[in-house]
Amino acid sequence: MHIALFVFLVVFGSTSHAKITTPTPPTQPTLPIVSGSVTVASLGPEQKDALKSELLKLKQERTEARALLPPASRLDRIYQQSEVDYKASPIRRSLASLPASGTISVRFVVDPEGRPEEIEILSSPTSQEAIVNKAVSTWLFVPARKSGKRVRVSTTVSIRMGEN
Repeated sequence: MHIALFVFLVVFGSTSHAKITTPTPPTQPTLPIVSGSVTVASLGPEQKDALKSELLKLKQERTEARALLPPASRLDRIYQQSEVDYKASPIRRSLASLPASGTISVRFVVDPEGRPEEIEILSSPTSQEAIVNKAVSTWLFVPARKSGKRVRVSTTVSIRMGEN
């Protein structure tokens, strides 16, 4: 979260027109190995309190980060990347390993919060469309800006898949 806050401060905190470089996306964290199933009901009172405390802390950090963003445009217009002052740039992009080879093309709109919406798969193996759609919906971008406001922007991404 601190890296994302730093990125937003660097990108949106300055009013000068300095060149902004996109940081390399963070590596995906490794998930812990869990044996058996864990549910909220199976947690003890101390574990539940710790979990609630951590969730509250994360919500507070998200609220503070959003307060630092420039305002979003109230217009519903969707811009092209070439029409904005600062293009939407990826923070987090991952795509599940697909057994097929070839090129996958996806068009979507990056909203003022940096999330993809209106995802349209232009080309991919038919059996992989659901996987690609789900993966793209989890991507995160630094929102595009025009005249100092965050705006919606359309973008197309082509990914070349190959045999490993």
